[in-house]
Amino acid sequence: YQRRVHGSSSSSLTYDAALLIPSQSLPVPSTMRGSIASGDDLLSQTEPTEVTSPKSQLSIELQQSQLVIPTVDHSSSSTHPLEITKILELHKACDWINASTRGGLTYDYKTVPYSPVKAVRFTIHIHCSLERFAGYIKDRNNCPEFDKLTNTVDALEIIEDSHSTLTEIRYMTIKSAMMGVGKRDGIVRATSTWMDGETFVQGMMSVDHPTKDKSQPGYVRTFTHSYGFIATKVDETTIEVSLLVSSDPGGSLPSAAVNFGNGVQAEKVQIIKKIMEDKSRIITSWFNPTISRNTSPSLPMASSTLDSSTAIVTPDDVGISKKKKKKKKKYSA
Repeated sequence: YQRRVHGSSSSSLTYDAALLIPSQSLPVPSTMRGSIASGDDLLSQTEPTEVTSPKSQLSIELQQSQLVIPTVDHSSSSTHPLEITKILELHKACDWINASTRGGLTYDYKTVPYSPVKAVRFTIHIHCSLERFAGYIKDRNNCPEFDKLTNTVDALEIIEDSHSTLTEIRYMTIKSAMMGVGKRDGIVRATSTWMDGETFVQGMMSVDHPTKDKSQPGYVRTFTHSYGFIATKVDETTIEVSLLVSSDPGGSLPSAAVNFGNGVQAEKVQIIKKIMEDKSRIITSWFNPTISRNTSPSLPMASSTLDSSTAIVTPDDVGISKKKKKKKKKYSA
């Protein structure tokens, strides 16, 4: 996919350094205190940068005409959909930089060639089965539960719904991150799929759709380069989950909003961990159909013709159990 910039320098893309690297030590959202951060901001422990904007206001001009949304060929014969390929390549990149590891949560970031906004990755271990996690994550109705900024998620089109893959076009509306920040919306192609018995992947990327070619009034269209989860089996009771995010929020954002947005991403995996490990919570697991799952051993069928070596011996055959004959009473005349 490409990003096209039209016009003169007045319409060029300009980003403040604070968006490229969330570097300012900003207060942690109240919902995160005592969980993933303590004292200082977990999400601000990256290489130092200086914010030159007088009011820390990012000048991010992403007009809708500047974005060329990729056209997705739904009948492609490639091994994996593009959104799955992209998130796997992003995850496997070797230039991730660790920003912090605290409370079991690892936060990494990296530069990407297609965007001035850095990609982020949050990794955590969760004590649950891979099938339980897959069943929860693939259901779009659960998104507002673990993402407090997600308002609605609707399916515009179901492309594939099989035993091992779910692909749909989703339209999402996103709440305002804070006072003075506009609401966002976006269209993504979302695929949830089993890679094998040990790995589940969900990937998303922005696409176009004729039913939602423009943002709603009062919304700014966000652009998702790559977003999703990669979950791998550690052992029978534990999985490792990585949330990867690479997107351009669009419009103008203060650095505080960017930092807050990253905090929400980190909080997602914490919420998901709590839900997954709640044994009282009933979640429909999504099983990989390629994995054999016999819950009980099959019993051999008895042969219709038995010889002396295979005959079934019963207690009556060896005289262990015998019915006692009732004695008839004799009556005299």
